[in-house]
Amino acid sequence: MKFLNPMATKNDINDFAEAIKIYWKWNVILFKKHRIKLIAPLWQSLLSLLLLGIIFYIIHANYYEWHEEIYWSLAIFYMATTISWVWFVIFCIFKNIWKLLERKYMYYEDVESLSKLKKWYDTFSVWSWVILILHLLFVISNISVPFVNRYNWEWEIAAPVAILILDILFLGDILSIMDDILIYEMTFYICTPESLKIFNQTWFFSVGISEIAPSSINIINFDKDWLFPLLFHYWNMYIYTDSDVITEAGKVIALEDVPEPEIIVKRIYQIYGKVFTSESKK
Repeated sequence: MKFLNPMATKNDINDFAEAIKIYWKWNVILFKKHRIKLIAPLWQSLLSLLLLGIIFYIIHANYYEWHEEIYWSLAIFYMATTISWVWFVIFCIFKNIWKLLERKYMYYEDVESLSKLKKWYDTFSVWSWVILILHLLFVISNISVPFVNRYNWEWEIAAPVAILILDILFLGDILSIMDDILIYEMTFYICTPESLKIFNQTWFFSVGISEIAPSSINIINFDKDWLFPLLFHYWNMYIYTDSDVITEAGKVIALEDVPEPEIIVKRIYQIYGKVFTSESKK
């Protein structure tokens, strides 16, 4: 297990470039999980918009007529940071999916094509941490409101408490979106003539790294089960090895949600100088 800086968004590009420098472009490929993994953060982004809509309703109903300066302060804060961030995430996910649909193969053979698809992630990563810190400060300040101000009626304290609860929920949604997109972007696999490297991002600060020698690989296959994966062309890939890498299933390493695994397995076999046959399928 290796601890990583969550702002280091170019680990895949750097490792891929290093592998190409050593083994040449035609001997190296990089592949990732299927774009279907972006559906979860997309739905969470839409949920964020719903939460923000409720927050704006509470702000407008409680502050617009009686405390206009508070209303505009909160409105500008949310519009300038949160709403713009959510729409940016939604736009980038759709754009990313569309660009991937245009690709002929679901693996990368050069650094340039990978870099083009990752430019948005640099902005997303920095912006997300800024939004997270701003909302943490906002939550802390909002907690102090009932203790600083004196309220004559119980309903007067309801608005800041409701906003506080919804903002905490929104913080959880931000973290979940960041985690899902981080795992999608920073989980990747690099195949070279001398190894198959597996970079499995597990959380914000950690990634599991495994390296398998071609000589220890007995067979690579994949399954074609269930309707949904069949429709979108992604399945689990299984690597049966004699290596020291032990998983819960023994010496079978599962790469989940791999796009078009048949094409990727054929390319891996080609790099290793082996013949891909129908027996390699499950």
